[in-house]
Amino acid sequence: MIVTTTPTVEGHDVQRYCGIVFAKVIWWGGIGQTLRDLFSREKRITRVELELQHAEEIALHDLQQKAEALGAIAVIGVTFRVEAGGAGPMALAMMATSTGTAVAVTPKS
Repeated sequence: MIVTTTPTVEGHDVQRYCGIVFAKVIWWGGIGQTLRDLFSREKRITRVELELQHAEEIALHDLQQKAEALGAIAVIGVTFRVEAGGAGPMALAMMATSTGTAVAVTPKS
């Protein structure tokens, strides 16, 4: 599956637009932290970065599966967005979303 943030796939023509695909992952950033992690800025940042990376990977995988189910072989115009909410370090809810257009493409002649 070709996945790109650009509106086209270089060297390919869009043959069919299959539809818009969405994926989202919601998780609680505070779950599983140790007391020491709560007071260590570096550990909090590293933990959030790793959780964010994992959430983005899951959202991208879900996006590809949904596009495949529509008969697409590429997703163009992919965007990622992350939102956070909640109060306090133990209540941080985060959501990663990805959106794109599922398409069928063929190499240019």
